[in-house]
Amino acid sequence: MSLSDVAIRRPVFTSMMALGIIVLGIMGLNRLGTDLYPDVTFPVVMVTTVYKGAGPGEIETQVTKPLEDSIAGISGIDKMHSWSRENASTIAVQFKLTESLDRAVQEVRDKVAQAQSLLPKDSDLPKVSRVDISAAPVLTYAVSGDISSERLRKLIEDRVQPGLQQIEGVAEARITGGDVREIQVELDLDKVKAVGTSPYEIAQRIGMENLNLPAGHLALGPTELTVRTLGEFKGVEQLRDLPIATGKTGSQVRLEEVASVTDGVAERRTIARLNGRDAIILEIVKQPGSNTVKVADTVKQALARLEPGLGGGFKAKLLIDQSELIRANAHEVYIALFFGGAMAIVIILLFLLDPRGTFISSLALPTSVIGTFFVMYLLGYTLNQMTLLALSLAIGLLIDDAVVVREAIAARTRPRRRRWAPRKWAWRCSPPPSRWWRSSCRWRSCPGSWGSSSSSSESPSRRRC
Repeated sequence: MSLSDVAIRRPVFTSMMALGIIVLGIMGLNRLGTDLYPDVTFPVVMVTTVYKGAGPGEIETQVTKPLEDSIAGISGIDKMHSWSRENASTIAVQFKLTESLDRAVQEVRDKVAQAQSLLPKDSDLPKVSRVDISAAPVLTYAVSGDISSERLRKLIEDRVQPGLQQIEGVAEARITGGDVREIQVELDLDKVKAVGTSPYEIAQRIGMENLNLPAGHLALGPTELTVRTLGEFKGVEQLRDLPIATGKTGSQVRLEEVASVTDGVAERRTIARLNGRDAIILEIVKQPGSNTVKVADTVKQALARLEPGLGGGFKAKLLIDQSELIRANAHEVYIALFFGGAMAIVIILLFLLDPRGTFISSLALPTSVIGTFFVMYLLGYTLNQMTLLALSLAIGLLIDDAVVVREAIAARTRPRRRRWAPRKWAWRCSPPPSRWWRSSCRWRSCPGSWGSSSSSSESPSRRRC
């Protein structure tokens, strides 16, 4: 018994199967993520190293070249590009499409770790990361307030950023702009030389004194306590009183005697303004594969709940919202999808002129399209431009297949007609009008049934000559 026989002879079972497919499709649709483009991963690994104060020449010879020589030994590399700029080195390693990205990232990390001993001591540790095109911010806010820029940034870092990063689907909340607190030490080189020291030694002394170190354990009967040495500076006054050298008379020289120590802010590298006032940019980055629209809506609701309790005239204005673009794009595709299905049904009705047959054929559209959502959920797909475009293109194919299947079913259920028997060929001879005339003969088809012979009452003209 074939599938078509089961579908025809057991209509209740067929209807329940179609209903089950629709229910599974609705469940998969509610769990599908919505994005602008599909989640595509490129096998590209980036290695970034910061070496402050170095020029492009030193960056190339001391940082980029050792890292390139170490990474070049990895198998599966297609191309490798490097950029040596002031204060930073960037290396892009592109692997073949057949290589696993996770394995490639791990091998690059291992090779970079082996080459760290060849890098300058003052350089930062190299950062290895993969290229993720979905790491673009989905929401961008401009935050302003009645308080200073430094306090506003501190407020965002302490209360807003942790709350947003705990939301499901949020990978990172980036903060750009604003003032960052910085303790500035401006040395007087003449005084530094007079006490017999150098700026490098002063910087090392400050770094060694500004530390909290473990000091072991202290046993008090059955209780054991952990002991730490607290050396971090509590304020600017402690830093000013730091002894940095010994004078010729044996007295200690404090830092404030050779330098000016102030509690200020770092130099701004990025400036953001909202309606002519200083602002801070807050960007929300979603996790790969998560629902962009759902994440954006959740972040908006969470920020609306946090804003009244922050005080200080805190105000967050939405500048860029990727979810609105995705909604508009998906809405247009949905309209094209339903319009294409409706037009296909109308055209089939005009050609068949059979409302019942057109209705039966059109039932394949919702069953197939909605059931596809469950398969997309199992395969890890999202609703994006590519998947929705594929569904809209499949509408025509679905309606054509439905018409063919419906006609095949109708042909099997229609009563069979009796076949016509093949004709037999015989000689037809015209009787001679007189004796001296010859008789003329020609081929003529004689009707008959399978295996039957000519009737005995056949006229002489139908007999074989």
